[in-house]
Parts: sequence; C-alpha cells; structure tokens
Amino acid sequence: MPTSITPAALEEAWRRFLAADGPVATVLGLETAEVDNDELARLQGAMHKGTPARRGKAADQLRELLAEAEVSNALALDGLVAGGLDGAERYADALAVRVEALDVAARWHLIEAGRLVGNIGHDLLKLGRLDEARTWYERALTWDPTNPFVVIGLAEVHLARGDLALAYTFRDHLEAAGYPAAHSADFDVAAAKAGKRPAPGAAYRPDLGNLFALDEIGYARLCAAFQFDRNATAKEALRSHALACLMRGNPAYAYWTASLAAAEAWPDEASEERGAIEQPWCETLLGAVGALAAPYQGDEDLEVRVGNIDEARRRGDLDAVAMALYDPHPGVRLVAAGALTAAGDARCLVFIGELAAYERARGLDTMRPEQGPSASRLRWLDERRQALGGRPPLVVPEEGIEHPSLATIESGQMLSVMMTFVDELDDALFDRIQPAAVAVLEGADWDALGGEPELIVEHDDLSLHVALVKPLAKKKAKKQKPGNAGDLRPVVRHLLAAVSAVARFAEVMVARLDLPQKRGHFLQPVNDPRDDGTHDHDDVWEPSFDAAAAPPASEPEAGLFMMLPSGDGHVPERRNARLWLRDLRICYGLPEVDYREPDARTAEVEAAVATAFERAFRGLPPRFRDRHDATGKVNAIIHDGRRGYGIFVEGMDPRFLVHYPGTSRFREYELFQAMRDVCGAAGLAPVVHWYREGGLYLVNCWER
Repeated sequence: MPTSITPAALEEAWRRFLAADGPVATVLGLETAEVDNDELARLQGAMHKGTPARRGKAADQLRELLAEAEVSNALALDGLVAGGLDGAERYADALAVRVEALDVAARWHLIEAGRLVGNIGHDLLKLGRLDEARTWYERALTWDPTNPFVVIGLAEVHLARGDLALAYTFRDHLEAAGYPAAHSADFDVAAAKAGKRPAPGAAYRPDLGNLFALDEIGYARLCAAFQFDRNATAKEALRSHALACLMRGNPAYAYWTASLAAAEAWPDEASEERGAIEQPWCETLLGAVGALAAPYQGDEDLEVRVGNIDEARRRGDLDAVAMALYDPHPGVRLVAAGALTAAGDARCLVFIGELAAYERARGLDTMRPEQGPSASRLRWLDERRQALGGRPPLVVPEEGIEHPSLATIESGQMLSVMMTFVDELDDALFDRIQPAAVAVLEGADWDALGGEPELIVEHDDLSLHVALVKPLAKKKAKKQKPGNAGDLRPVVRHLLAAVSAVARFAEVMVARLDLPQKRGHFLQPVNDPRDDGTHDHDDVWEPSFDAAAAPPASEPEAGLFMMLPSGDGHVPERRNARLWLRDLRICYGLPEVDYREPDARTAEVEAAVATAFERAFRGLPPRFRDRHDATGKVNAIIHDGRRGYGIFVEGMDPRFLVHYPGTSRFREYELFQAMRDVCGAAGLAPVVHWYREGGLYLVNCWER
C-alpha cells in the first residue's frame, strides 16, 4: 500500500473528483456485493479493539475482503478501510486509501462526499500538513457548512498553527450550538497546553452562500440513493435533503425539510453518542436556513400531499406538481414524477431515469409493467396467464368469505373485496363484469342488513375492487356507539358467483378494515378472533414451541406498513387479516442464531422450499436465497441447541409485490402457506419465526 501522497498528486486527485461523477449503483455497491457479512462484522469489531497494530491488521484484512468481493466505493474505502487505519494511527495509509476513494466517490452525495473531503483534511492534520488540511476542511464546508466534524477540524488546524483566536471562533460556535463537550475534548486538552485563551470574539457562523452547485442529475441521483440506502438514518437523510433543496434554489422546501430533520427522533438502536451530535447539527442547519428563507411548513399529512398533486394535475398546474419533486418524502416525490410523466412533462425525465436505472441494475423493477402493447408488456401478461390459467384462484384468507372476522361490519369499517383476474381486464371484459356486479349490489335487501353502505368501485387492467363502507356518523359527540350493518357475506357470495360466471379469478381477497380515524393513518385490518398470539412475551423463543402456551404474535403490535412503488408512484401497502394459518405457529421476531455448515438435511429442506414456493406462489415463485446471496439455498442455523433453516426473500422482487387499484401488497400469505408446506413435507416443527426489514423478509424454521 503506498504511504506517501504528494501535494501535487493530491490536487490532481481533487481535479479528477470534480470532473467525474459516480452512478447510484456505485455509491450503493456495498449493499449489492457478495461479501461475507460475518467476516465483515468481525473485522469491523476488531478495528475498534486492541493495540494499534492489531487494529491496522484488521483494516488490511478488511481491505482484502472488499477487494475479493470487487467492492470499491467511497463508503467502503473511506468509512471502513481508511477509518480503521485512522484507528491504527496509520494516517499516511489512510490518506492513500481516501485519495483512491476520490476516484469512485459521487460529488452529489451530500453525506458521503463532504465526509470524504473532510476526512482527507483530518489525515493531513494528523500528518502535520496544516496548510493542506485547512484547504481540504474548507472545501468540505461547501457540502455542509454546519458539519460539526469539519468545524472542530478547522479549530484543531488553527490551534496547531498557533492562531488561538481563530481556533476559538470555531470552538465557541460548537459550544453555543449545544454540542456535547466530548465532541471538543481533544481540542480542549490541546488548547489548555497552548496557553491562556484569548478574549472571546465573534464565533463562526455557517455560510450557506457558498454551497456546492448541485445540478439536476445530481439531485436525481441523490433522491434515488436515499430511496434504497439503508445506512443513513431518517434524520441524516432529511438533513441532507434540506441542503439539496437549498443547492437547487428552493429555500422554502429547505427550511421545511430542515425543520423535519430537527424534529425527527434519533433511532433507539443507533449510537447515543452520534445522536447527541445529530440533534444540534440539525438545529444549527435549521437556524442557518431560516436566515435565508421565510418559514415554510408543508402539510404533515402524507395523503393530503399526494392528494394535492392529483388536484394540481387535474387543474393543469404542472408547476405545482413539479415543486413536489422537492418533497421530503421519497414516495411523494415519485408520485409527482409519475404525474409529470403522465402529462408528458420533461421535468421528471432525469429524476425517473436515475431511479429506474438503479432499479434495473439490481433487478428491482417493481413498477407495474408499462401500459400499451409493448413487447415486454405482452411477455409479462403471457407469463402470468400461462402460470395461472390452469390453477384455482388464490383465496385470502383461506376460509374466504366464511372467515369469522367477516361476519359483520360496524360503523367506521369497510368490507373490501379485491378480485384479480387471469386475463387482462380490458374494456370488453369489464363490460361483461359490470352488469353482473351491479345487478347483485342493486338487488340486495340493504334495509335488512342495517342500511345501505357507501360503495367504492375501482379497477385497473387486472383487478376490480369493490368496498362496502359503513362510515362513522358525523356528530360532535366524542364517542360513538358502533353500529352493526348486519352480515354482508351473502351479498359478497352472490357478487363473487356473478363475476366468476363471466371472468376467471386469479385472486380473491376479502378483508374487514378499520377506516382511518386520523389524518395520515391508513386502512388497517381488524383482528382475527381465533388469533391468540400475544405481544406479552419478553422472549419469543420458548413460547413458540410450547403448544400449551399462547404463541408470540404473528405481526408486530403496531402493525406493518410501507409505501410501495407502482406505475403511478408510491401507493399504500394493503394489509389483509392478520397472519393466521391452521397447523402453523407464525411468530414475529427472530432469535439470535449461529450459522453452521450445510449438510444433506439442509439440501432436503432446500428442495422442500423450492417445491412449496412453486405451489404456493402458483407458478410464479419469487427468488429465495441464503446469507451469501446464493439463489435457491437456505442458511443452516442453530439456536439454543435446536437446529434450523433460514431464508431471505426480497420483497421488492416483482414476483413478490402485487399491484392493485390504488394499493399494492407483499405476497406474505403465500409465503407462509409455503412455509407450512415445508414444515409438513420435511417433518419440521410447525413453527416459523420471521421479521421484515424494509422490504427484506427473513424466515426461520426448525427441527422438532
């Protein structure tokens, strides 16, 4: 590894960095690489323990591990390898790695780019190259002049140069902003040895007038990166987005997003030390942006903002739609881009193009196939028709309309019937379905059923959604007595029979849903009365296998919900009845496991999973994989002496994400039907543990 970077070589690397730009796929390369994650975690831990020599050895081994996996991006080189070399006090080597990172870094990534440039300043400071260190720290300020790591670095540079007065202008800014004393501890120790501190002067003030120029493609790539990046917290992403809005000349949205960043809670699982820095960081940015922009507050309700886009599109105000491309929520940005696409407005082309390019690169093209008679559209329909044409329809829940939760509908609820068809729901097919459905709904004796409900009918090119809604009465009383609308199941039976006479069902989903009671809430299913799963267990492990005890709940107490990509932008996830299947205990939450070597029994389970997926997913199975990303393989695991098997399923796989009118769903029901088959065929215990992390599903099953 080279250990000497000359000033001329460093400036040449800076010029290359400014002239080039990395695509989204490179920036997120660590997420898609086939890296031994266990070894990666071990080496990361080793870089923070032991002597400097041991830490340096771990950093070198990490570099070799990443090279074998062909990972070369700024996050890996700067944050992992060079960070480890810093911990080993090998600053020249760390500088050499970061210069290499400049060639693969993205100027548009407002977290990674500024961090890399600032870290080069840090290494130069440690090497005593003070003039260069000052230059690189000042360059880093053009990405974020409120960055407290860069600010304290400049304080240390000026202290090392003997300019105590200037050093304290930066130190005093951090103290006034409320940063923890630990952040400036090294400076304070060194300053105490340098002599008496000068009289207080004017503290450093972040200057937002000299920010890095973010062009349209850079902004689009930044939005695409944060659509998929799992490394940045919501607070960091919002802070970065506020700066991006400012760089694009939109101070109003910058102020709004900065206020959201300041209000966003730091996640419990993240570092408390870093959280103590992030809060004053976001508040400092908010104050700096507020000096440039009049306070602006967008509507906090996500549905309202999406509705505003639809309203603006209907009245032809495409400028208002285009402004929503700066919304702090990625789903709203995609809805705006979809609306502009439908209107033929070119302002969204770069935005959509960057996101789609990365989705294609990762095989995540989850949007509804494009409309029109394109070759890919016809191939997709043909594959689906061949797979489903000879199979009975999927019914969710398994009991269909006889599910006990569907026996009644109360005020503030709806009975939702989603019918999806094998054949495309074109005008000709719809013209056959419509009169049959209307005849059933108009012929129902609603008086005997507690009054006629409101009717919602939606359809797209494959599905028809009919919802019978019993809204809450509009009155001022704080509490309303639920009103019973009677048993609507006979109406639904007649509806399904009438429609099935003229069209082939692929899926029928019936759900009783609670209407949202507050702005920003979405439809949620009522509980299954047979589901005795409980959230009271401190540990899900032992109760999972105790048939005499209530099992752990099949879903988290707060429920599950995501905004999912579709051809019309992001839409809310459809949740059906809570997961419950006969002969299978579905338990939400994963115990810590150790991995073991696969054996012949592992191969038997792999074969059982493949067969069950083919059946349960009805000829369109999604890909399952092990921790090494090997398709069709399972993880051999063990916990508390019990041997088991685990799989990963990517929820954003086009075969795992189904689109409906105004909503989408993950094929969870099919997944657990498959796992029930696996347990039966392989003789495993009728117990599965699962967890959903973003769109990734982790499922474990166990030997008896």
